[in-house]
Amino acid sequence: MEYAIAPVLLIILAVASLCGIIVSAKKLHDIKKGAAGNRAPWILLLVVCSLYIGLFIAGIIFIFILMASIVINGM
Repeated sequence: MEYAIAPVLLIILAVASLCGIIVSAKKLHDIKKGAAGNRAPWILLLVVCSLYIGLFIAGIIFIFILMASIVINGM
């Protein structure tokens, strides 16, 4: 039963990161469309977007590891 909490939290984290990626991409597109001379938001959004992508990938990897450990240990 202790396995039941972690996947739910990780799915929430993955969804939040996915939303973050979408929002970052939209903002990046708006900045690209608007002020071309503005350099700081580009770098900031790139960092934020890569952070969200990293979180998303880490969440997926952790879910796979968790599922593998459940299968190996037997339910």
